[in-house]
Amino acid sequence: MKHLPHILALLVWGSLSGHAADDYKSVEVKENLSSTTSWDGTPIQYPTGTAKVSGAIITLSPGAETGWHLHPVPCLALILEGELLVELKDGRTHKLKAGDTLAEVMNTPHNGKNTGGSGLVGNGIRNIEDLFSNEYKFVYVSSKDYNLCSIEETQQMFATIKPHYVIHLAANVGGLYKNMNQKVDMLEINLMINFNVIKCAHDFKVEKLIACLSTCIFPDKVEYPIDETVLHDGPPHFSNDAYAYAKRMLEVHCSAYRENYGDKFFCIIPTNIYGPHDNFDLENGHVLPALIHKCYLAKQENIDFVVRGSGTPLRQFIYSEDLAILIILVLKKFEDDNIILSVSEREEVSIGEVARLIAKSFDYEERIVFDTSFADGQFKKTVSNAKLMEFLQRDFIFTPIRDGIKQTVDWFISQKRELISEI
Repeated sequence: MKHLPHILALLVWGSLSGHAADDYKSVEVKENLSSTTSWDGTPIQYPTGTAKVSGAIITLSPGAETGWHLHPVPCLALILEGELLVELKDGRTHKLKAGDTLAEVMNTPHNGKNTGGSGLVGNGIRNIEDLFSNEYKFVYVSSKDYNLCSIEETQQMFATIKPHYVIHLAANVGGLYKNMNQKVDMLEINLMINFNVIKCAHDFKVEKLIACLSTCIFPDKVEYPIDETVLHDGPPHFSNDAYAYAKRMLEVHCSAYRENYGDKFFCIIPTNIYGPHDNFDLENGHVLPALIHKCYLAKQENIDFVVRGSGTPLRQFIYSEDLAILIILVLKKFEDDNIILSVSEREEVSIGEVARLIAKSFDYEERIVFDTSFADGQFKKTVSNAKLMEFLQRDFIFTPIRDGIKQTVDWFISQKRELISEI
């Protein structure tokens, strides 16, 4: 059987996990049923004689495996959370996600592995990973699994998963108002996460690491369009300077390891990312998902859809699955220093236009109001994707913003309906 190299995707950190490294268990089994009788006391007969019915909740940490085993009796499995990959000795696999059920194979050796994860870009990668399934095996980790502010837990993660490649997306992130109001956290948490991940990637001899920056960390006063060479040419905009400097130090850290040790640590700089599985928090989410949630609530309550600011600032947006494909292509072939991943300058749109497209998806266009008492933030951050186009050496068809917003709105509504149906 072909052994594929492991890609470890570290997902966006919304909060920090609480468990300590020495409490870590790769596989935990908690028996919740063991009985030789039904609930009324009647003995269970199967097919003749006394039988016992057993049940258990099995928790696999990221990258953990059940180990090769077989079942001599019929078994049923229900996936409560995350994602499980089941493989047979002959190479066949079966992937399951939360809510899926599985009739286990009998008397056939098989192995189960936790490949689940969370987050906007992580789920984007998961949605396109089949395109690269013959080359890589993907493992996804989030803040529910490890506290990357702890060097001990970060070391435990690398020691357990043993990745060949790392896609470092982990960060304490948020929109304009979170960046303005929580500067200490945005600086300190991101500095700790980045230091621990990059150092461990070196110490555990990771073959290649792709670290994620952001176009918002570029200098405020700069000629447009921005390219990769001007990252450190001036201070960032005051509204997100703490986050920006933490991210700039990530780029310095990667560059230093390339210089001193020849490590293949490179940085990608995506423009504004959006899509399903985003953070739709009204206060701390980025502008596009927050506006989707706000428009949804406005229509539910039959009130105005209020957009903070004038709506005039300009932004470039990239759909999460488009970014996911580009990240894997960069992982496979890119060996420079930094590269911007973005749609072209021609596809820049105003926040007002984004709000109108969102409202149109909800059929609520007539109720938009712009509240100019709120700050706009940086007016524009136009970037050039010339280096990306040269690297790809072919046209890349990006998801049009209109289509991407419609798909994201539809996903958001489906999640709301699913939540309501479960209450």
